[in-house]
Amino acid sequence: MVSLFSFDDPADTSGSASAELAIAAARMTEALSTMLTRLREAAALPDETDTLPAADATILSVEQKLVGLGHWRGQELRQHIAPVALKGGRLLATIQLQLWGASPGDVGTLSTAVHGRLLGARELLQQQGFLRLRAAGASLADHVSALDVWRKTLTYEVLYEYHYQDADGAEGLIARIPIATDLETHDSPDRENNLVTDALARWDQLTAPALELRGVQDVRRFNALVFFAGLPPTGSVEWRRTTSTTTAPPQEFATFDDFLAAVSDPADPALNARFVFATLIEFLNRFDADPNLVSMGNWNADEDDVLDTYLARTLALARPVRLRRGIDRLRISYAPGSADPRFDTVGIVYLRAG
Repeated sequence: MVSLFSFDDPADTSGSASAELAIAAARMTEALSTMLTRLREAAALPDETDTLPAADATILSVEQKLVGLGHWRGQELRQHIAPVALKGGRLLATIQLQLWGASPGDVGTLSTAVHGRLLGARELLQQQGFLRLRAAGASLADHVSALDVWRKTLTYEVLYEYHYQDADGAEGLIARIPIATDLETHDSPDRENNLVTDALARWDQLTAPALELRGVQDVRRFNALVFFAGLPPTGSVEWRRTTSTTTAPPQEFATFDDFLAAVSDPADPALNARFVFATLIEFLNRFDADPNLVSMGNWNADEDDVLDTYLARTLALARPVRLRRGIDRLRISYAPGSADPRFDTVGIVYLRAG
C-alpha cells in the first residue's frame, strides 16, 4: 500500500491548525444539517401555507460521541494509489419538532401523524444513520395570538451516526525517495545520491518526471488522481515502448488505439513504438471517470484552507503490454524532449501503473 506523508513545517502549526479547525467545523455542520434534513423528510413536515408557518425541526442539545478508536472505521484504497481513512462519529441530540395548525384538534392530529410516519420509517432511518430515535415529550397545544394559529412541539432523543473520509493530514503521496550515502560528511565529494521510484509518478508545476516501467511485468491498467487549480497544463504526453539498447527512431502511430494494438500484440509486439497526445487533457480523456474523490493537501495554497479535491481516473488496457526482458521499457512522459519538464499551471497528476 502506498504511504502518505505530510510536507507541513512542524515549526509553523498555526496554518495547519486553522485548516483542521475549518475542516472539522464544516464536517460537523454538514452532519447536523444532514441529520435534520433526513428527519424532516421522514416526518413529512408540512410546508408553509397562506395561513400556517412551515413546520420545522431544531436542535435543543447535542453531544458528540466517538465511533471506533479515534473515529476510525477502516481504510480503502482509491484507484490503487491513495489510501483513504474511513471515519465517523455519533451525535447524541435532542431535537424539537414545531408543528402548526388552525385549531387544537388540527395540531393534535398532525402530531399523531408525525409520530406514525417516524415509526413507519424506522428501517429507512436506521439505514440513514439513526441508531436510536425516541419520543421524549410533547407540549400542550398553545395559541399564538400574533399569528392566530395553534402550536405544538414534539421532542425526540436521537443517536445519529455519520460517516466521512479523511486523508489523516496527508499533503500528498510518496512518489520518489531520495537516498544519499556518505552522510558522515555533509555534501562530501564522495557522496552518492540515488532516487528510489516505483510504478508511480507525480507531475506538477515543479517537476514532471517520466513514469518508466521496466521488465519483467505485464502492464494491464493505469490509474490517475488529478487536481487542477484552474486551467489544465498545455504540454503533450508521450507513450513510448522501447528497450534500453534501442538507438533507432521509433515507429510513429497515428492513433493511440493503433499504438496499443501494436505494442500489446501477443504474437509480434512492436518493441520500438511511439505515440504522442497533443495535450495532457487529451491523454486524461482516455481514462474512465471514477465517482470516488480523494481530498488531501492544499497545493494551490488558497486562503480558504480547504483540501484539494482529486478526480479519480482509470485506463484499463484491452490487452496487457508484456515486458518480458530486463531491457524492455514502457515510458510515459510529460513534455517529451524537455530538459526540465513541469506543468505550466498549478496542478498535480499522480499516475500509477498496475
